[in-house]
Amino acid sequence: MITEAIIFLSYILICLALFERRFSVPATVLTFCGALAVIAGVQTVLVLFGETTLALTMLPLTAYLPFSAVLYFLSKSEAFETAAICSVGLLDVLILKSLDKITVKYTAEIKGCLPNIINYSIITAAAAFFVFFAFRSVGKNFRFCVIENRQNRLIISIPVILILLLFFYFLNSTTDVFVLIVLTLIALLEFLIIARLLVFSADYIKAKRTEREMSEHIEIQRRSYENVLRKMELGRELRHDMRHHFTVIEGLAKQGEYGKIVEYTGKISENFSETENVSYCKSPEVNAVLSEYIDRAKRAGCTVTQSILLPEKLPFDEADLCMVLANSIENAINACAALPKERRYISISVDCIEERRLLVSVRNPCGDSLLFDKEGLPTVDSQSEEHGIGLRSVKRIAEKYNGFLRCKTEYGEFVFQAAMFYGENAVPAKRSKAGTVFKRVMSSALVLILGMLITVNVLPSAAEAASSLFSVKIRTVRSLLLSWGDSSINVSVPDFEGAGADGINNAVAGYVNEATEKFMWYFNRRYNGYVAEDMRYTVIRDDNKYFTAEFVTTINAGGSMDFSRWIIFDKRLGKVISLGDLFKKNSSYIDVISAEILRQMREKNESYGGEFYIEGDGCFTGIREDVNFYIDSFDRIVIVFDEYEVAPGHMGCPEFFIPNKILEEIRRETD
Repeated sequence: MITEAIIFLSYILICLALFERRFSVPATVLTFCGALAVIAGVQTVLVLFGETTLALTMLPLTAYLPFSAVLYFLSKSEAFETAAICSVGLLDVLILKSLDKITVKYTAEIKGCLPNIINYSIITAAAAFFVFFAFRSVGKNFRFCVIENRQNRLIISIPVILILLLFFYFLNSTTDVFVLIVLTLIALLEFLIIARLLVFSADYIKAKRTEREMSEHIEIQRRSYENVLRKMELGRELRHDMRHHFTVIEGLAKQGEYGKIVEYTGKISENFSETENVSYCKSPEVNAVLSEYIDRAKRAGCTVTQSILLPEKLPFDEADLCMVLANSIENAINACAALPKERRYISISVDCIEERRLLVSVRNPCGDSLLFDKEGLPTVDSQSEEHGIGLRSVKRIAEKYNGFLRCKTEYGEFVFQAAMFYGENAVPAKRSKAGTVFKRVMSSALVLILGMLITVNVLPSAAEAASSLFSVKIRTVRSLLLSWGDSSINVSVPDFEGAGADGINNAVAGYVNEATEKFMWYFNRRYNGYVAEDMRYTVIRDDNKYFTAEFVTTINAGGSMDFSRWIIFDKRLGKVISLGDLFKKNSSYIDVISAEILRQMREKNESYGGEFYIEGDGCFTGIREDVNFYIDSFDRIVIVFDEYEVAPGHMGCPEFFIPNKILEEIRRETD
């Protein structure tokens, strides 16, 4: 009972390491404590009434399931994310239960209380290791990859749950120590793979976000450059027209129209103002962002006031500052777009104090129904997965420099405030060493391969599953050469061995008999005095699904004729299959395939000069159940006809590839 308590406690702590709370800390703690008190009470009652075995047997229902339900209730995550959290915790339970069985087996011969001490010590140490590992290495990356990025929520849950179902079956049905050791090693490898996968996924997601942010920054620079070119072109045109303007002004002066001169020169000044490049600061990158978004705000009908006090050389990464400004001003523009034009304004303030502290403030009017989440970020009724990513990026940038992001509303205004501090305590940008991602991928792949090899070669069930796949190989090649005067028959066929070889050897023998009967038919009629027959074979497919051999026979009797047969051995079924074996029982596969062949015949006759026999008596109307066919490397069924069967001899042995799509509903699931 003590061991089960230790294992359950480790499950609780690992789940807490991965979980992200929905409610306040006091409410979360009180709810968890209440749930654990109820669970402990139920177990105590069962033990006091002498039902210890029942208490242990019912643990999944009386302890793990209630705690998981409470975890889901208190978690910010949805069902899939909570399932992923529980699956990682159950993986830890699997490892500890396996260790418990192993230690009990190895200490069974020791007398006294020493076995219990050894068992409790090992389980406690292992549980402490996994809990520490979860808090230290798995938790942060798990929340980032699975909870914050919902498109990655299946990274953990589905594969882990499937493996857990398999492993718990073995754990509860085997007492073999060696099998338990292997199970423990595989579960441990999976736990480490999950940690590696989360690290790699987190790095990948961060890299994609950085790439997106850099793309946005480059796009801003491009638009700024195009704006400069436009203003330069406008200035060139105005300078070109200056002589005409002087002529107009001179004419007005001669007429004494001085008021009109003032009005005319004012219009010219307005045109020249459009050619000016506004400089908000001395940093080209920051100036480009400010110019782009302030111009965008003005085009949206917003009155913009700005106070930009930045030194020529910034102590912060300019790309970081650009992202803070772009996100904050863009959010302000979007907020103003929902308000009447007379209420639209944006106030921007950027100040770098003593070249060590950077303060960014953006104010804009807002509605009265703005809410904030537990991180202090505004929430709106949006179904977009991208919603909120911008402000979270700003928050990460501020925290990178030991700063903060604060959002609030006051007096009908939304206030965005971000602070960044440069100094010894600032967190530098993390840069991955060259090859780190590659090493992580390779190490994870090697661990996975090792686990698969152990599973296949050691676990009894895996070995049994592997042996259930039938396999054949060519043992020898039998050759037969017979001749009677000018007539001869030359046969070269393989002899197979292995599981299921009898079936394929019988099929080969049947084909040889068929070819011999054709030979004797021509031989008895003595066409042009001689008959010759050659038979050969080619292996065209040999993988984990099928072994397929093509047998080609050429008959020379005044002329030559070829006919082929394919023998297809299904390694999963352990037998030579016919076309009907590929389809569900009572399905109309003959009608479906026949209709597709007729369609292809008509198309080839009309478009490619084909001469297939599809009209008139004795022409093709449909395939037989024993039609000649094979399955190509794309698992497409290919129907093959002999020479002269559906077309003139000069068209050879026509083949028709049947698309998989039209057979989806009637084909067997294993295919």
